[in-house]
Amino acid sequence: MKLKEARSILICLLLLSMLSTLTLAVIRYTVEITGTGTIVVTEPAGGKYYSLAVYEKGTTTPCTSIDWGKLNPEAVKTYEIDIKNTGTVTLILNMTYIMDAAIGTLTWNKEDYALSTGLATTAVLTLTVASDAPEGPFSCTIKINGEA
Repeated sequence: MKLKEARSILICLLLLSMLSTLTLAVIRYTVEITGTGTIVVTEPAGGKYYSLAVYEKGTTTPCTSIDWGKLNPEAVKTYEIDIKNTGTVTLILNMTYIMDAAIGTLTWNKEDYALSTGLATTAVLTLTVASDAPEGPFSCTIKINGEA
């Protein structure tokens, strides 16, 4: 092999080595953007309006949190809320929740209940604590949904 060809090969290998080093040295910078806004519900065309209000039982105070208190494993605790259909169409109720499964389960007595316009119903939420629930605080996010 000639000296000139050997130098060319060596230079190519050196360049490839430098490029692979540059490729491995890529740094990622991420910007996280949070957003806020306002949801404005207006009556859609056709006059249909979907809306629910959830209150503390027997009041017009909005129910925004539930304090389940201190509970023992295997405890069953209920909490009553009033749900009113403030829209213009009958809504079928359902409930979803987010809670660590190790804590237990949450059920209610109004699944698939048809709530007519302007009417209210009392729902009973039932928290059943697991027999092996871990000791300490817990949290639960509950969503009451109405679908037409």
